[in-house]
Amino acid sequence: VRWTWTLDDRTLPEARVGGYQPHSVQGPASADQRAGPPPHIDLDTFSFSGNFPQIFETDRTVGAGQVAVSHYIAGARRGHHEIKAGLEHEHARAYEDLTWPGNARYLDRSGLPDVVEFWQGGRFRPAHHRTSLFVQDNWRLGRLSVEPGVRVSLYDSTVPNPVSPPYKNHSISPRVGAAWDVSSDHRTAV
Repeated sequence: VRWTWTLDDRTLPEARVGGYQPHSVQGPASADQRAGPPPHIDLDTFSFSGNFPQIFETDRTVGAGQVAVSHYIAGARRGHHEIKAGLEHEHARAYEDLTWPGNARYLDRSGLPDVVEFWQGGRFRPAHHRTSLFVQDNWRLGRLSVEPGVRVSLYDSTVPNPVSPPYKNHSISPRVGAAWDVSSDHRTAV
């Protein structure tokens, strides 16, 4: 969803919000098949038999929003500027459950069971947050356009009962671009 409105003839605030919530299931549909028999995986041919190789169920929630303000400055000698500044935030969370039918699997060699593995399954509940501040300019001076900008992002994640520290990072990303309209008919740009 996007909202825009004008404060005056040179300033344009806007807000955007969006997200999605997919649900996916991989594996047998019936409770009987989920209970077993365990799958067989032939290590020589990498073929599966007996049942699905795994049961994987995922729910994800992703939400994002942005607020920004664009300001236009028209100048004859110093060119035209379109300056945009804003804030973005994204939050993502996953609920993942993974197991094997019957909580076991057979690793076969040449069609015969070689190893049996038992596993009660795993449950993963990671979350991720990203917040970014940005400023950019589109400076047009005749047929030359220069686009400088900078973005500062803060990343953070959480995992219940982590074995290792959760991911955290901060970045500063400068950027610059330039384009030259070679001819006045706007058909060739460098």
